[in-house]
Amino acid sequence: MTKELEAVVEDFHSPFSGFRGAWHLMSLLRWGNPVQVLASMPGFLSQLPMPTVVFQGSRDQAVPESFARRASALIPNCEMVTVNAGHFIPLNNPECVASELLRFFAPAA
Repeated sequence: MTKELEAVVEDFHSPFSGFRGAWHLMSLLRWGNPVQVLASMPGFLSQLPMPTVVFQGSRDQAVPESFARRASALIPNCEMVTVNAGHFIPLNNPECVASELLRFFAPAA
């Protein structure tokens, strides 16, 4: 792993490491009433104008791959990345997430 990638992984991972790390990430990601939030998604996903990447954990027991595929299909200019991870993708495989984000945000050649 390059020093740049190591720095990105550490910057992302540090707030979510330790005994309460997964809880901190979950608290950050869980907001609103899930029924209302999920019901409103199809209407706004198709209107996202920016390039988008959706991450899906190959071993995610909480969010089925079909959900990520449907969401990706609704978003124009979207790609889906399947990561060897469970539900907490950035905690399970931070190197892959950091690498994919660096690739995604890299300036076009």
